Amino acid sequence: MINNNYESTGKLVNDQLQDLFLAQRTVFENLRSHNETLREETVDKELYEQTVKNLKDERLEHAKTKAKLASETEKLQFALGEVEILRRQLQREKAQFENTFGLLKNKALRESTKHDELSSKFSALQAEKLKSEDEMISQMKEVQSLKQKLKLQKENYKQHLTESEIQRQQEAYIARTIGVKKKKPALSKT
Repeated sequence: MINNNYESTGKLVNDQLQDLFLAQRTVFENLRSHNETLREETVDKELYEQTVKNLKDERLEHAKTKAKLASETEKLQFALGEVEILRRQLQREKAQFENTFGLLKNKALRESTKHDELSSKFSALQAEKLKSEDEMISQMKEVQSLKQKLKLQKENYKQHLTESEIQRQQEAYIARTIGVKKKKPALSKT
């Protein structure tokens, strides 16, 4: 029985040693895994310091950029204010221009209407003048014709007077001549 006991104790020790070995192996594997994880998760001191320096530089650049952004934003707001002022001024000038343009357009329309009326009156007066000139030319021709007729009638009248005078003188001559002949015979009777 001792042997049996010994065997059972040996087996038990062997089992416990195996359990211990497995437990140590598991712990060792866990430690190795943990060390690898730590090695993977840990950073080199120089790399860490370089990263911290880069972060500080990045923060400094960020601050500079933020300050520049604030400055540019202020300039932008100022420029937008000036643009708004110029836009309002442009609107006023546009309204003034449109008002002046409307007035000038109305004046030009009135002047154009007045010009059209004057052109129409001028054309009517010119037509009337041409008509009057035609009538005057016609009357002048008629006057010339009448003068010609008058001259012809004067010449005819003068010729008629001359002929009448000649005839009267002839008749007077004949009458004297006949009167002398009639007196002669009466003279001869005495």
